[in-house]
Amino acid sequence: MGKTFEGTMTATGFRVAIVSTRWNDFIVDRLLAGAKDALLRHGAEDRMIDVAVAPGAYEVPFVA
Repeated sequence: MGKTFEGTMTATGFRVAIVSTRWNDFIVDRLLAGAKDALLRHGAEDRMIDVAVAPGAYEVPFVA
């Protein structure tokens, strides 16, 4: 039988970067808010979360 790897749901001490877009902000803004909320609920500090915004989906890999 194989090994089971199970992580802890904690973001304490992590520095996180989130790449977002201005395109389709009606949906993307809600996704960004949800991602930040999940990180904060799991112990991340707001000052440790950076958000980089690309003009559209095509530019996301370049921003990342």
